[in-house]
Amino acid sequence: MSVVVTYELEVKEGEIEKMKQLLVEILPDTRAFVGCNSVIAYVDQDSPNITYMIEDWDSRADYEKYTAWRIEVNSAEKFAPFVAGPPTIRYFDKFDE
Repeated sequence: MSVVVTYELEVKEGEIEKMKQLLVEILPDTRAFVGCNSVIAYVDQDSPNITYMIEDWDSRADYEKYTAWRIEVNSAEKFAPFVAGPPTIRYFDKFDE
């Protein structure tokens, strides 16, 4: 069963443009990862230091494999200069269309 993952990240003051550029650079790899159906990135209109990604994956296991890969390739090092804290990640099952 597919899963929708939301990934919320607070960005340090004044660093949102750099974070947006980083996401533009790395999201193609996310979209190409096995099990990823889509990823769309957003910036909160009322809190412009908040980025929010809505991701559609074939399964939570696929997302967890992706997360392990990101850890393996040290993606956190790229994000560290721009983030204000750890991400908030949530997993959702669709129940109605």
